[in-house]
Amino acid sequence: MKQKSRFLFRVILLIIFLLNISTGYASESVPGDVLAVFKAEPGTQVTRESLKEDGSDYIRIFDIAEELDARIIEFYPALSRKKNMIFVLLHTDSKSED
Repeated sequence: MKQKSRFLFRVILLIIFLLNISTGYASESVPGDVLAVFKAEPGTQVTRESLKEDGSDYIRIFDIAEELDARIIEFYPALSRKKNMIFVLLHTDSKSED
């Protein structure tokens, strides 16, 4: 009986957690925002320094965003370094869905 109540308690907590996650993310959606993922340059490693304003990855992503008439809102350096890809939040005011 004790195991059954623990299991039920865990299921209820999981349901509450999942409901909070799904509603929390949906409410933060902003028109024109996009989470973009870019591959690192071949043979390079994404580092904290490369994502700073004068870093090679920052400059490359800034140039790409400028071509798309977008601006950089935020980099995600911990995720970028772990996956060796560049995760960045971009924003554009244009109406294109490309």
